[in-house]
Amino acid sequence: MKTFFLMAFVSVLFLKSNAQSFFRPKEPTQLVIDLAVATGVKREIVLKTGEYVVVLENAIPGKKYSVSVVKENNQPDPLSLPQGTFKEPGESQGISPCKRINELMTSVNEAPNEQDLKSKATELAGEIRKAESKKPPYDKSACESEALKSAKEQLAGLRRTSESSFELRDDQKVTVTVSTVDAQPASQWTLVYITERKREAVITFGWLAYSAKWPYEEKTYFLAAVPPVAPTDPNAPPTPQLYRVTKSHSGKVFYPAASIMFSYRPTKYKGASIRPVFGIGTNASDINFLCGGQLLVAHNYALNAGFIFTNQKVLNGKYKEGDDLTETLSDEQLHDNRFVPVFFMGISLRFNENPRSSRSQD
Repeated sequence: MKTFFLMAFVSVLFLKSNAQSFFRPKEPTQLVIDLAVATGVKREIVLKTGEYVVVLENAIPGKKYSVSVVKENNQPDPLSLPQGTFKEPGESQGISPCKRINELMTSVNEAPNEQDLKSKATELAGEIRKAESKKPPYDKSACESEALKSAKEQLAGLRRTSESSFELRDDQKVTVTVSTVDAQPASQWTLVYITERKREAVITFGWLAYSAKWPYEEKTYFLAAVPPVAPTDPNAPPTPQLYRVTKSHSGKVFYPAASIMFSYRPTKYKGASIRPVFGIGTNASDINFLCGGQLLVAHNYALNAGFIFTNQKVLNGKYKEGDDLTETLSDEQLHDNRFVPVFFMGISLRFNENPRSSRSQD
């Protein structure tokens, strides 16, 4: 029964710490890349974990772009988004009777580069807002609703949304490279995104050995039969059988136990780090609690040491070593239990991450 509750407890903790893997958002978050920024810029941007879809903003109508996404750490294999994976906007229909809006729509279509496109698109969006709110010069003559709809569709078409998405987990890095296709001169944008390392629980499983002698020594006893002494008087009544309280010499220095250790993950990765640790040690008869320190190497291999709180047998206070008793006693009658801390050492492993994953964040 103890083992059942222990496994149930560990299962709940495991599911909680890995809930991100089982429950994902229905809609991916848009990772917007503004093509109007200077080409060739490479900078790091911190993101939250989750699922993302690439959206290109200020994409010139008719120009094709390709995007590659390369993730590092847990998934070093590149995830490429080939040509044709972006939803191409449909062509705007109709010509606006509003002269200024019509001129801006034409200039957006004929923009020579993404920077100029953003400037014209911003101006066109401002004109649309003026027309919809009837501000001058649109207060006396209105633009047709179809014309405004066509202008809005043109602005919406400047965003390209990838049909593929990718997922970022905790402590990952992704490099997104956007390149023009069949355009001279060729342009390229490179952005690097990273996700922060959160201080989360780390669960490791392993083995330990705890001391039977330090700082408290376990002392067990048994009743040894005392050889009878021949009576000097043949008429004397027989001497009753005596049992002497005798200390056992088991020779045990350590007791083995399986362990489940709980510590936390540092916010910055280090090849080796020391932190406090708590845990549970269990053997065939008891479940014991422990605390101490942990040396975590490569985020997966742990050396643990500290004190485990366990029951030890000691002689019942009614007796002392060398007492002679006239009756036998059970082990429970001869001993008392005391709850004491004793030294332990052990190793444990973290199984849900590849220990040879490359790490780029120190």
